Amino acid sequence: MNSFYLANAAGLWALLAIPAVLSIHLLQQKTRRLPISTLFLLQNLAPESAPGRSLQKLRRSMPLALQLLLVLLLTWMLAEPRWLRPESSQTIVLVLDSSASMSAFRPEVIRVLGEKLPALEKGISHTEWVLIESDSKRPVLYRGKDRGQLLEALSPWKPGSGSHDWTAALELAQTVKSGQGRMIAVTDRELDLPAGVGLLAVGKPTANVGFSGVVVELEKGRPQWRTTLQNYSDTPQSRNWHAASGGTSTKGQSLILAPREIRELGGPFPEGQNRLELVLDPDAFAFDDRLPVVIPSPKAMNYTSAATGESGEFFKRVAERVPAMVPVPDSSTADLTVISRRLGQPVRESGSAILFYAQQNAEGSFNPQPVAAEDHPLVKDINWQGLLGGGPGPFEMTGQDRVLLWQDDRPLVLLREDEKKRILILNFDFEHSNAARLPSFVILLNRFIDLVRQEKAAGWQDNFETNQPLKLVTDVSLGPVDLFGPAGNEKREAGRMGAWRTPALPGFFEVKQKEVPLVGGAVHFGDPREADLSSASSAERLLDVSEEFLRKNTEADPLLPIWLLLASSALIFSWWWQSSLRKKGRVLA
Repeated sequence: MNSFYLANAAGLWALLAIPAVLSIHLLQQKTRRLPISTLFLLQNLAPESAPGRSLQKLRRSMPLALQLLLVLLLTWMLAEPRWLRPESSQTIVLVLDSSASMSAFRPEVIRVLGEKLPALEKGISHTEWVLIESDSKRPVLYRGKDRGQLLEALSPWKPGSGSHDWTAALELAQTVKSGQGRMIAVTDRELDLPAGVGLLAVGKPTANVGFSGVVVELEKGRPQWRTTLQNYSDTPQSRNWHAASGGTSTKGQSLILAPREIRELGGPFPEGQNRLELVLDPDAFAFDDRLPVVIPSPKAMNYTSAATGESGEFFKRVAERVPAMVPVPDSSTADLTVISRRLGQPVRESGSAILFYAQQNAEGSFNPQPVAAEDHPLVKDINWQGLLGGGPGPFEMTGQDRVLLWQDDRPLVLLREDEKKRILILNFDFEHSNAARLPSFVILLNRFIDLVRQEKAAGWQDNFETNQPLKLVTDVSLGPVDLFGPAGNEKREAGRMGAWRTPALPGFFEVKQKEVPLVGGAVHFGDPREADLSSASSAERLLDVSEEFLRKNTEADPLLPIWLLLASSALIFSWWWQSSLRKKGRVLA
């Protein structure tokens, strides 16, 4: 690292005086010979100017040396050299875009950083480098003072996140930077960044075609897959694709997509296979070139129903339309129990249940008061108006109850829950109401069944997007949990409800706990915003260290008075030397 820098680099323009000085000494007056017969005639000879100047051989002389020295000294002083203080330091935080679109430009990012980073150390003795990602959930990639090691830390970097907010990462960078330092966002397109954050964008518009989303449905009793193939560019694109399953592949098919075209593809699963993979010709963005698909297999929900009358028929119709609902005769093996009670009777169920209340000999009256919903996932974004019935019955609440719906000031629907069970309580005369004909109650029961299903310890299979949150029910006594995915094995300690995410790379995966399957399936890339590389661009707005900071961490040339004295002496001595020569010339004449 240089121990000094020039505060005024424009002062180097003064070096142009060197060729000016040399040209003056090269252009000498041409001498003229005048033959005479006697010396006394010289005093009457009138001086005449030389007829012109001509280029002569450059002769070494004291004035030339002094004038060149004077130019060099003046240039040095005008450039204002400043010497770095040994204790001067700065922190540079590079916030690396974690988005999947960066994978298309990863080699370029590494190359450009290798070229640009040395310039950021200008004017500082010590630089601490911090390399983090814009996805704040990812660990710090590097922190230290070795720029070479920082570039090596980029080797395992694999951007794969979807579109996300940079706020948390920038706040962390601001904290790490603390006093004097700089923050620079490294990405593949223009970003609207806060003041004080530099930008280094290394992208360029790139054509991309990829799979987007997948749906598996039963048609005539046979599983069928459907997906879309999207051209994200503004030009026509030609691609080949095929499906692979069980070690065999279908014949490749060629197609041409118009600019921005979205085309639907579909077909059946091969006989005897529950998974397949759609493969597209590779391009710069590899995340959506492969689409793994499995036939979903949700957790089986064993249920028993003791509900009678209209409530029993209503739940039967709902259960027929919910996947993997298995009726069992014994409540001891059931994951969910459906029962009926008379209004006012206490709740004594020991497991998860749906409780329908009814009132015998109802008069058919209804409560005209509107229904108000609490902010809860089970009842959110549903229209609850239009209920006709006798209104809520008398109910004694406990500390485990959470009211979901109110009618007037009385609880209409409640959720009672603890670590072992969840009970949905419909505290109104369901038999003599129109609730069975309202879509809102069908949605409520579906949501509750899914909630109970999530907390059941059983294996299941589905199609997921990359980095999708997963809630796993694990057994702490069985030890750690293993996730086998496209990037290898990830091991984590078990908790009752583990917070996991699906793998960041597309492919098949499986989560096990001591060889007991918890969840598995296929992971595909599903963020079209990241797959669209048409808006990628290059830009550079690197923040320079402030002049105030540089002056604070540097000191002026301590020999400046000496250089000024030498320049003055050179100027005076050059003038005296030439004046002395002129006097000697007149004497000799």
